[in-house]
Amino acid sequence: MAPPFLPTLYHVPWFCSSIAAQLVAELSIPPTALSVVTLTIVELRTGPEILAVSPRRVVPALALPDGTCITEVGAIVMYILETFDREGTLHPKVGPERARFLQALFYVVSECYKAAFAVFLMCFSVTPKLVRLDREERDAERWKEVTGKFKTVVIDHIVREIGDAGRKYYLGEKLSAADFMFGYILMWVDSCDEGLLDHPVVQEYYGRLKARPMHISLYLES
Repeated sequence: MAPPFLPTLYHVPWFCSSIAAQLVAELSIPPTALSVVTLTIVELRTGPEILAVSPRRVVPALALPDGTCITEVGAIVMYILETFDREGTLHPKVGPERARFLQALFYVVSECYKAAFAVFLMCFSVTPKLVRLDREERDAERWKEVTGKFKTVVIDHIVREIGDAGRKYYLGEKLSAADFMFGYILMWVDSCDEGLLDHPVVQEYYGRLKARPMHISLYLES
């Protein structure tokens, strides 16, 4: 398969490719500069197009005109920001805030994602389709373990870094791509409807994120 003429992002709704898709939308990147191909789960698992780009059938996958394919969400977020956000609208380009931004990006990818997904998998079966699991059949000890981990890794972190520090968003008063990443993690756990986001700081922070039109379009209307 020939490489695409334009950078092309392959995306499946509700997968972590949603972070990159939101970033494209928030930056108003035109389809003449970066194409977004939205796949179904069936197309991801069986379709020939994604196989040619991402042999492991994972998304996000960002295919570049030179034939390179990036498949890690953190790397894709940084590529999009460095290529299309030259003014630093959604990421600080210099100074202490850049270090804080990079720390947040990798913290979400390496720690928060795992903690949230463990909660999600105890609430839903994802194969072959999304089905809510019976709470009564849940392993109580395992549930206590994964929710405790989520609280420590995600909730306590947000309370400390945003609430205790008096920040509106992760970097302060200004929204950044780091907030889209935390918004995705919180959306996952919010869908479980288990009261795990009840802390006032988290509710206020997540309330701002989920009120954004792009968040609504990606997660609440899909």
